[in-house]
Formats: sequence, structure tokens, C-alpha cells
Amino acid sequence: MNHIDYAYIEYKKADKCWCFLKHTFLRFKEDPIFVEYVVIDGQVYKATRCYGSPPLVIQIEGEYEFKDLNVGFMMPSKKEQQERKDYILNEIKKYSDAVLQCWFPGIEGGNGIANILYGKVNPSARLSISFPYHVGQCPISYNFLNTGRPNTKEDIGNRFVSKYIDAPNLPLYGFGYGLSYSQFEYSKVSLSSKKMSMDTVIEASVIVENKSEYEGVETVQMYINDVVSSVSRPVKELKGIKKITLKPYEKKKVDFIITNEMLKFYRCDMKYDSEAGKFIVYIGHDSLTNNEECFELIK
Repeated sequence: MNHIDYAYIEYKKADKCWCFLKHTFLRFKEDPIFVEYVVIDGQVYKATRCYGSPPLVIQIEGEYEFKDLNVGFMMPSKKEQQERKDYILNEIKKYSDAVLQCWFPGIEGGNGIANILYGKVNPSARLSISFPYHVGQCPISYNFLNTGRPNTKEDIGNRFVSKYIDAPNLPLYGFGYGLSYSQFEYSKVSLSSKKMSMDTVIEASVIVENKSEYEGVETVQMYINDVVSSVSRPVKELKGIKKITLKPYEKKKVDFIITNEMLKFYRCDMKYDSEAGKFIVYIGHDSLTNNEECFELIK
């Protein structure tokens, strides 16, 4: 939703809205029949004829037609990009409670989107990529390698760390992120043991509670970080997921089994094996979770 035209939408109580560059199409439910309106240069006009969905051709009050208005598929000019900050995702986030990313939904996409917006379906999908806060962060991924001067919690205020001057290091939406009409709360990570050998396993668990009145599906994710190793290792690696369904105010314990096989990597001697040392386990809603606990691998 374009925040510039929000006053029109609120005043007219639109049921639907499409935003294409400088043209915004509003749909209102006055009768059993939908009536189309269009906002052009700040003026609201009634559309007497419409073709396509969204309309490719619109005739307004019998005066003139606007053709090829489906410019949402065209790249805006540099000048328009500078003038219209609503193309930037972090600007959209400021004026939105949620962003529905539909990708390529197919011929039944309209029905699926409507079911989500009207609450017939509780969304539970997760991002398979990280959405950057700014294009200057690209390429960006959740499993990046640390630099020689990592920006950690202990380094807040330190000038000499790897960071941006005008943007955060973290993405706007991280890998594995997704919203739901339900609200889930995680307990702290619990480990069956703080020490592990090559022949033993550790059970990592959390309690997940649905704090809402809506039944929902939650994808619980476990990440592991090898703190010190012979070669650079990612800050986090996805090692397990479990999808659970929780009724309103229901709690469930979710367990993950950590094995030595999960900790292996190609070392500097090109052998695929694990190394003794400290590991951090993260379990939470997405890759940005800080719900962590530590254990040590002994050889």
C-alpha cells in the first residue's frame, strides 16, 4: 500500500488497492457489483470502463482513456526512483503492519491471497533468502563468514569493527523469517549435556507456546556455530527444522538431536571431520534469533 495515498484509502474504506507508479487503483464494495475508482495526480475519478485485472485500460467519466497503465512491470527511471521512496522495502515497512510476498502464485494465486488477507488461512511460510536493508549490503546471506573485526555485542560503540556507517549489519528480513496471525513464544534453549564426545549426542530442546487465540503452524529452526576452527566457518548454519501445529495457548516441547556428523566440515588438510572446541546452538523463529546455549566437543 502506497502511504502517500493512504488518506484516500482510509476515507473511502477501499476493499482493495493497487499501486503502479503514479497511478493508484482503488476498488470499493458499494453494491453486489464492484465499482472501480482511480487516483491520478491527487484527484479521485470514477472509472466507467475497465479492462483486465488489474486494469490495463481505464475510461474515466466518459472523458478519456488511460492505456497501458500496468506499468508495475516496468522499471522506473532514476528520477522516479529518487522521488518515490515507497519502492524501497524498508520505507514500505515503516507504513505497513505486514508485507505479503507472493512470488509467482499461479492461476489460483488470487484465491490464495484473498484467503490469507481475510483470515481463512493462517500464513506459515518462511523466507528462503535474506532481504537486505539496503542494496549496499548485497550480497547478503545468513551464513556469512566473520571478518577479522566482527561487530559483536561487546563491540557496541567501537569504531574499528566491520560495520556500515548509515545502515545496520543485519538484513531487514532474515533467512527463515515469516509472519503469522498467531504469536509464538520460545523458552531458553536447554541442553541435555554441556560436553559431547564423538560417540555421544546432545539433545537440544525448547518449549514453544502459542500466545494467541488462533491455531497456527510454527517452523522451529536450529542453527549451530563453530566458534574456533582451523578454517573460517559461518556464523550460523541451519542444522535442523521442525514444523509444529499449536492450538490457542498450547505449549509443545521441541527436541533436536545434535550428532558429531552435524559438526563436520572440510578442514585445511581436506579431511571431512569435526574439531574439538566450543559450539553455540541457536533455536528460534528465524536465523536472526539470539536464543542460544553453548556446549563443548571433546576428542
